[in-house]
Amino acid sequence: MRPECRDEGAASERRYLDDPVQREEGGALAIVEAIRAGLVFQLKQSVGVDVIRSHEEHYLQRAINGLASGAGHRDAGQP
Repeated sequence: MRPECRDEGAASERRYLDDPVQREEGGALAIVEAIRAGLVFQLKQSVGVDVIRSHEEHYLQRAINGLASGAGHRDAGQP
């Protein structure tokens, strides 16, 4: 048995999955992530793209205004 192998089976007995997505899962299903993604799409559909876009624009403008004012922050290179 090679040192990097921790199981008792021989390398010739291993079965490798053809689907790269399943191989990357490492045996653990991404159930929580799949549910979360489904909920996000459901929320997007029920709220509507226009409402989401309006909120994004509002928060983007707040961020831009806050950075432009210079209040409460300074450049890391200045004493």
